Amino acid sequence: MNALFLPRRAPARGHSLLSGALAGALLCPALAAAEQPYTLDSVEVSAKPTSNTTEDSDTYIIGVIDSASGLQGTPRETPRSVSVITRQQLDDFNATDTRQALSTATGVTVEAAETDRIYYTSRGFDIKSFQIDGVNQPLLDASAAGSYMNYDTAIYDHVEVLRGANGVMGGTGTPSATINFVRKKPTSEFQASLGAGYGSWDKYRLQADVSGALNKNKTVRGRFVTAYQDGNSYLDRYSQDRTVVYGVVDIDLSDRDTLTLGHSYQEQHANAPMWGALPMLDANGNQLRYPRHASTSAGWTYYDVTLNNSFAELTHFFDSGWQAVASLSYTENEDDNALLYFAGAPDPTTPGSDLYYYAGSYPDRTTSWQGDVRARGPFRLFGREHQLLMGVNSWYEKDRQLSYDAVDAGSELGDPDQLLNGDFPKPQFERTPGADIYDKAKTAYLSTRLSLTDPLSVTLGARYLDYQSGGLSYGSETATHEIDTALFAGLVYDLSRHYSVYASTGRIFQPQAEVDAQRQRLPSAEGVSNELGLKGVWFEQRLNASLSVFDTRQKDLALADGTIPGSADTAYAPTDVTSRGYELDVAGELTEQLDISAGLSQVRVENDQGVRERRYVPKHRAHLLLAYDVPQWQGVRLGTRLRWQSKVSYTSAPGMTFSQDDYTLVDLMLHYDISKHWSTTLNINNLTDRKHLTSLLYDQSYYGEPRNVNLAVNWKL
Repeated sequence: MNALFLPRRAPARGHSLLSGALAGALLCPALAAAEQPYTLDSVEVSAKPTSNTTEDSDTYIIGVIDSASGLQGTPRETPRSVSVITRQQLDDFNATDTRQALSTATGVTVEAAETDRIYYTSRGFDIKSFQIDGVNQPLLDASAAGSYMNYDTAIYDHVEVLRGANGVMGGTGTPSATINFVRKKPTSEFQASLGAGYGSWDKYRLQADVSGALNKNKTVRGRFVTAYQDGNSYLDRYSQDRTVVYGVVDIDLSDRDTLTLGHSYQEQHANAPMWGALPMLDANGNQLRYPRHASTSAGWTYYDVTLNNSFAELTHFFDSGWQAVASLSYTENEDDNALLYFAGAPDPTTPGSDLYYYAGSYPDRTTSWQGDVRARGPFRLFGREHQLLMGVNSWYEKDRQLSYDAVDAGSELGDPDQLLNGDFPKPQFERTPGADIYDKAKTAYLSTRLSLTDPLSVTLGARYLDYQSGGLSYGSETATHEIDTALFAGLVYDLSRHYSVYASTGRIFQPQAEVDAQRQRLPSAEGVSNELGLKGVWFEQRLNASLSVFDTRQKDLALADGTIPGSADTAYAPTDVTSRGYELDVAGELTEQLDISAGLSQVRVENDQGVRERRYVPKHRAHLLLAYDVPQWQGVRLGTRLRWQSKVSYTSAPGMTFSQDDYTLVDLMLHYDISKHWSTTLNINNLTDRKHLTSLLYDQSYYGEPRNVNLAVNWKL
């Protein structure tokens, strides 16, 4: 196993071009005046800063991250709780989408409330802050984006999970977590790989990845990744196929300037998806039981999503270690669907009564523009070197959704067999008020890491946000204009060569897309998130561990409060809540042969009366991944993945509560290098065939996958 690819300190570099306007004009004169007694030696440019990649590192940790403050640093230098899901971990356990990848992220709960819309929580709150290559994405409503929340992982090098409020770089200060998807980059040397897999329920997957220089001088480099998968399901009638295409080119315009151009495309088709899921309680409050394969979908239902993302990035490196980056991206998300939903609690004495159906089609098109300009680098003050980042960000998002509801929506189901047999006839649809809304924001941010002494560093950050929204939402006018300044402060103190302590605090300001019973948007949630922690590194930084405790207080957080009159849509009410808990995270190499990724978390969310809220979020979660390169059998790698969560429940009304007991899922992995170029991997998931509900986010749910197997064969040049 290769040693971890650790970051190198870049040689000193100076300012010009992009940051001449952004960094040089604003910062350099002041720093130069403050630093008259000090003279920097001239240093010849020799290399660009080390990138934070995990490809071919054969490990479960990373050298540097930048999703926290925008300042690249090791996880130990970050005054936050951080986890990284590396390329090796994704490949070992066949995590081909975001849902699978984040299922083993410390403190993250995957809420698969439906087959094709996925939600995520951390520290008891919804995750709404998503980044691509460290740049925040304009996404307020997780449910509006379809597969946006379930990326295929073929195009990503790794996924960073930063827990806690991240208002400086996250754009909004959500106190849950920030998920940063870091894309694969073109390589100077030619490389290529092909893969094919086949598994339970006739699922198959094909994948190709080619990268290398496109000219003799290697000043133009490109990468092309594509994947296709198709298959049926353990769920009745359900099937899904997905196509992914990604292309990116790096062009060295000069020794100091690199232009990156790229595009990604993801198309997903689902037949017979569940919109909502299985009603879990009868009219007497008794929890209902179903076969594991049960589904409320009908044969005519579908859910199709297409996601396009185009991006451009210009990077300039300066003589004193500074770099400036200007990026622009355009995203277009379209979905088309025909959906069926059953609501209510059936009367056990009268089959088919107290169950009501809703059906409709809701084509949606969301477009967004995102621009970001930033500069970062070192500066000297009082005889010590520090780091500084500053930038501006602007985004605009437009969402237009048409709405066609069943003419007799809300009618009682007459035949109880139609709940599960898929024979419910497609009703006639009629046009109803839809949505035509926009969200836009302008942001300016500043972050610095000050090296006060050899063992003590302080990270400070500020973000100014000017946020607006408006338009019509299902016939109701909605308009918001809010201005906010968020602050962040954290410190890290090295106790010894192996241990550090840290503390941080950040203000929360989170615009919310949720609406009340009158379909009016709720005010932004505000509050503060505090964290204390201990971090350790061993074995020449090949093993990391952290233990953190947190206390988060929010005002006006959107919590479910019944349904909107005349519909099955959820209404929300602003509520004051507190979240407290702890997180333990371990990742890296225990030995040269044994990789580990493990986590344990505890969280409790209470309202201002001290009553526990969000009981669908597990109070305790734990995971353990182990992968062992067997020294006696060259090329053999064995692994296991264990995931456990405590009991959860959901209460829709007094006396109407259903629950899922604590459970453990056990997965196995066997990898074998057949030759220098060929390898094969066998994954067995849910080895003990544990029956469990996927989520208790709402008053409905469905069962997770039974025992299943996947075999993949890969070729790599």
